[in-house]
Amino acid sequence: MLRIRKIIQMLQDEYSGRSISSDLKMGRHTVTDYIEQIKSTKKDYAELLKLGDAELSTLLIPKKEEEPKPISDRQKDFESQLPYFSNELKLRGVTKGLLWKEYKQKHPDGYSHSQFCDLLLRYTNSRKASFINEHIPGDTMQADFAGDKLFFINKESCAKVLCDVLVCSMPFSSETYVEAMTNARQENFYRGLSNALEYFKKVPHNVYSDNMKQYVFRSSRYEPTFSYMAEEWSVHYNTALHATRVRKPKDKASVESHVNIVYMKIYARMRNDVYYSLAALNNRIWELLDELNDTKRSNRDYSRREIFEMEEMPRMKSLPEEPFVIKHRIQATVQQSYHVLLGEDMHYYSVPYQYIKKKVTVVYDYINVEIYHDYQRIAIHQRNTRRYAYSTLKEHMPKSHAIYVEQKGWDAEYFIKRAEKMGEETKTAIQKVLSSRPFVQQTYNSCIGIFRLGTIHGEKRLRAACMRLINSPVVNYTMIKNILDKNLDKEDDMFCARNYRLPEHENTRGAEHYQ
Repeated sequence: MLRIRKIIQMLQDEYSGRSISSDLKMGRHTVTDYIEQIKSTKKDYAELLKLGDAELSTLLIPKKEEEPKPISDRQKDFESQLPYFSNELKLRGVTKGLLWKEYKQKHPDGYSHSQFCDLLLRYTNSRKASFINEHIPGDTMQADFAGDKLFFINKESCAKVLCDVLVCSMPFSSETYVEAMTNARQENFYRGLSNALEYFKKVPHNVYSDNMKQYVFRSSRYEPTFSYMAEEWSVHYNTALHATRVRKPKDKASVESHVNIVYMKIYARMRNDVYYSLAALNNRIWELLDELNDTKRSNRDYSRREIFEMEEMPRMKSLPEEPFVIKHRIQATVQQSYHVLLGEDMHYYSVPYQYIKKKVTVVYDYINVEIYHDYQRIAIHQRNTRRYAYSTLKEHMPKSHAIYVEQKGWDAEYFIKRAEKMGEETKTAIQKVLSSRPFVQQTYNSCIGIFRLGTIHGEKRLRAACMRLINSPVVNYTMIKNILDKNLDKEDDMFCARNYRLPEHENTRGAEHYQ
């Protein structure tokens, strides 16, 4: 779905089908099919981008890509060995003739000597070629981490905290952004990239970086696979991602040279200073960075910032209304307890019990945790980092569980109000039950049992049973149950509790007995 959204964004920016195919590394026929499907919806691009993934997927079902033209096994095998042959040629005494003989011993049906040498020569020559890159204003931002680290001192432990330093540059103007961070993990890396765009106040059309694991999930010279977070960041800022070839720093020569400039203009001037927090360290970096970007360049009458604002900013895209919020995404199976585990925090979050044993996707940031099933959000929670604890919503529970949880909020007032709806007689009986134990919590189950008798026998009979005990000093569940089971509530009024008196007999003792 990210690919489809990217195609819609590029169509909105008036890219041609050929440009989209080239930028996204997708087949032209595949892109054409997507474009036809998008246009067939007869909806505006902005309207399509507002749709959720589920709605968009029903409108645009991608067709299968055509299989690439097959190549022979001999060609595949030979091409896979080209890097090996190229490296071996760098060793002293190794010749093309020697490599061909070894090749023919293992592959008798392989290429002839002349073909072998010709193909190998083409490969090595292409790798030696140099390219002078004329940068387009506002087109590209390059990003990389400096090799050397900065540090600050932790006041509590007095330990030195090493910091990775992100350097971003705009190649045409050489406008630069620098930020120190405690580590180079995804959260800090993409927050740093977002901060760079905020510093530039605009968004370039492309972003280049090397094959760092925070950026590229699977490296490839031709079709690198970017991490999901990189794709999300790209869609949020409507910019295209590009990765350099493996171990080819010249592919991002601009930022490589700017790292050296940062060493001279920022690192060198900070070498004798001591900082006691990351904020203090970055504040000093940004002071020197503004000075670097505002200083006139040697042999030129303009600064980096002046040429950036004049030539690049007008050609760049506007920032989105809201900054990028880093979201992580994991797959999980709903447990029998209708919860999923977020392993990073070891915290459990509930989903509707109907999804027990289903595969779901958990998307989370530092504020919220969202849970999806088939592109539909089925639960959202505020993130809680308390380990081995549960965040449970009542509406996710089966009815029996919800009733149990409701019990945890019971108090005397709750039972009295509930009994009052069933009649004054029932209310009086419940009040006596609540006052019959030293701790009122010990009577809650008795009250629930009495209400259940009303469900079984009817509220009218329950009131009649409670009437028989209206003058009794003690009332409990068993007494009311016995009256209802023996149908005593159906007897004449003369047997009702308000008319009932103990019969006189010889064992009756009056108040005078205790004087």
